[in-house]
Parts: sequence; structure tokens; C-alpha cells
Amino acid sequence: MKKGISTIIATILLLIITISLAGTAYMFMSNMLWRQMSKPISILGASCNTTNHITLVISNDGIDPIKEDEIDIYIGSESKGTFGKYIPPKDTNSSSNFLGNPGSNNVRATSPSNSVEVIVWC
Repeated sequence: MKKGISTIIATILLLIITISLAGTAYMFMSNMLWRQMSKPISILGASCNTTNHITLVISNDGIDPIKEDEIDIYIGSESKGTFGKYIPPKDTNSSSNFLGNPGSNNVRATSPSNSVEVIVWC
């Protein structure tokens, strides 16, 4: 009599391992995709007035609301803090002001899902 695992038990174990790995990969990928789709933003407009104050109009293109502290604003490499406004899903009319510099300003807005940039001249 040979000792060891029978071919039927070995096949069942391989199927269980394969299904477990596929399920883990599916859960990981769906969670990653959900985070990327839940709170994407876009910059609809950016302007600068004579006192170098930049006005940004940001749209929440996602399916979840964005809280006041979830969008970080950078001008060049300098952090200007957060956007500071609650933006409901599919809202296209949220604006906020930040102090820029004379000349070219590379403005970047970063949300939990993406980051967008625009160049504004003051």
C-alpha cells in the first residue's frame, strides 16, 4: 500500500487554493478600482486677479462626497492647504481662493482618487 495524498484529494486542494487566490485578487482589484472611481476631481476653471489671488473651480466627478480636508492644493511645490469646502457628488460649482505668485503658477489639486494640474498666469 502506497502512502501519500490521493489524486482526488490533491485535485480538490489545488482547486480550493486556486479559487481562494482568484477571490483574493478580485477583492483587491475591486477595492482599488472603487477608490479610484469614488472621488475623482477636475478643475473646471482657474483665474488670477490683480492681487495674485487664484480662484479655482473644482468639480467632483465621482459618486461619493468629498469632505473639506480631502483636497490638497499646491502652487508649485508649496502646499497651500486644503480646498476647504464640502463637495457633493457630481457638483460642478465649488470654488475657493489661494494666494499665487506673479507670473506662471503651476496649480495642483489632489483628491483621494486623482490629481489634476493647471497653469495660471498672474
